[in-house]
Amino acid sequence: REARVCVVGGAGFLGSHFAAFLTTRKIEFTPFSKSLGFDMANAEAVKRAVSGHDSVVHAAAAAVGRKKMEERPELAEVERQGARNFARACEEFGVPLVYTSSIRVYGSSAELEGGETVDLHPADRYGKVKLECENIIRERCSRFAIMRIAAIYGPRMPKDFVVSIFFSAVKAEHPIQMQTD
Repeated sequence: REARVCVVGGAGFLGSHFAAFLTTRKIEFTPFSKSLGFDMANAEAVKRAVSGHDSVVHAAAAAVGRKKMEERPELAEVERQGARNFARACEEFGVPLVYTSSIRVYGSSAELEGGETVDLHPADRYGKVKLECENIIRERCSRFAIMRIAAIYGPRMPKDFVVSIFFSAVKAEHPIQMQTD
């Protein structure tokens, strides 16, 4: 049989694009998403979701983007609990876990110049929580990969993301304003 993939956040921005990719490859997948009634903080729901799958791609975020994490700090624990639950379930079933993190774990863009071997200094809550989740996965799951994603752009991207705002301004031929930290 073909591989079966559980796509955490499968109805979200990144997860839905990954699910569409799997569809083009005729790979069976199951979306696990809050908008579909699933809760990554529910350990039993996570175990049921992981069971019977050959791999898990965790592309969900309790708070989409830095701004939301600052506005709703309680979402940090949902994010951490989701990482714990999926790491435990993947370890229990011997299923590899791919976790999408963020380049925010590096801190400032200047620190990125040193490559992936630089010390990590998250500059905001979002980066700190993503790094905590990476460490949770490293501690609890023996088969994993972590992808640190930068700003991405595509259909269905939230309109309040900086990349969406930038491209909307360019398309409308509005002046572009750059702000540095």
